Amino acid sequence: MKLAKLISILVILVCSIYLLVLAISSIPKWESTEQTTLTPQTGACSGKALCIVGKVTAVIDGDTLEINGIRIRLALVNTPEKNEPGYEEAKEFTKRVCAVGISAVADQDDGQPYDKYGRVVAKVICDGVNLNAALLENGLAKILTTYCSKSEFKTEWWARAYGCD
Repeated sequence: MKLAKLISILVILVCSIYLLVLAISSIPKWESTEQTTLTPQTGACSGKALCIVGKVTAVIDGDTLEINGIRIRLALVNTPEKNEPGYEEAKEFTKRVCAVGISAVADQDDGQPYDKYGRVVAKVICDGVNLNAALLENGLAKILTTYCSKSEFKTEWWARAYGCD
């Protein structure tokens, strides 16, 4: 009788292990076609923080977008919020410069890598255009001088030209 119980337990155990292995092996493997790296790309990023290389997947507003599904807040620039004058213009400009599907690089700010909402703070280049600088140059954003002292990008021409000393 004890042998029969032992065999039954072993059969149940083997079947359970088999079902577990089968379930795990049937989970689809996530394979990204985009590249997200933790080290800067030669010429694409500076510093030691994230270098996100991929495609724009969404434009949230003038100073927030997604690359490879990662939410990015532009470093040192601020565009009008919803229901403020200039909001639609800034958002439409960002949609033109960084249209969904376009190649983009987000160079995460070493000095302020994330904002209070958990978004990556970065300088964003879309098809060779620096979005942070373009928004400032076109009068659609203002420099956030309160972050100049922290930001890795405070000495870049666009940051200095618009208020980071």
